[in-house]
Amino acid sequence: MASKLLEETRLVGAVPHMRLASQPASPMDRGLQSRFVAVCLVLLSAAAIAFAWINFDKDREYIAPYDGIWWIESGGHLRAQRVDVDGPGQKAGVKPGDQVVEIGRQIAI
Repeated sequence: MASKLLEETRLVGAVPHMRLASQPASPMDRGLQSRFVAVCLVLLSAAAIAFAWINFDKDREYIAPYDGIWWIESGGHLRAQRVDVDGPGQKAGVKPGDQVVEIGRQIAI
């Protein structure tokens, strides 16, 4: 048996204590590989939790814009259905029934 192993190592050119690629991995190698995968999964899970926490925190800070007008779409235009008293829309002169025909744009010179 020892002579056969010695002959195989001479043919392959490997050192006798080295494991050949065709030999199955030892239980210690499998255990190390399992621990490595487990550590990677824990780190990825922790990163996902941290990013989710940051996302929820930023989402909670977001304030939706408010113009004080209840808009409905009719005939391809937006129409003001209701305007809140003392809201930004009323202060701008928008009245119920007004339609948005065009949105002005500002051009920087």
